[in-house]
Amino acid sequence: MRRLTTLGVFLAAVLMGVVAAGCGPSQAERLRLFLNDRPKPIAEGVPYRVLPPDVISIRSTYVPEINGETQQIRPDGFVNLPLVGEIDVVGENRTGLKPTEIEERIRKACEGYYERVDA
Repeated sequence: MRRLTTLGVFLAAVLMGVVAAGCGPSQAERLRLFLNDRPKPIAEGVPYRVLPPDVISIRSTYVPEINGETQQIRPDGFVNLPLVGEIDVVGENRTGLKPTEIEERIRKACEGYYERVDA
């Protein structure tokens, strides 16, 4: 009789262990929870704006005078490029420009000297 009681307790413990193991999250669920708990970048979704004293590098296949040019933005927000001259790269309101906006300003400045100025 004692063996049956011991066997019954053992089977009950095994059954509880199996049931308890099935109650936890699956591996896919644990991975999803882990990925969602990671800290988010501070500036998520905010476009970078160029301001002094940032340094910009210029590459242009069709404008050799400025290809490979590296310039630090002056405190007044301008850079001085060979042949093209001075270009405002922080904008009139002084809050900075996105790199694509600077690219457009340099492209327009070069159009007076070259037929093809795209990269």
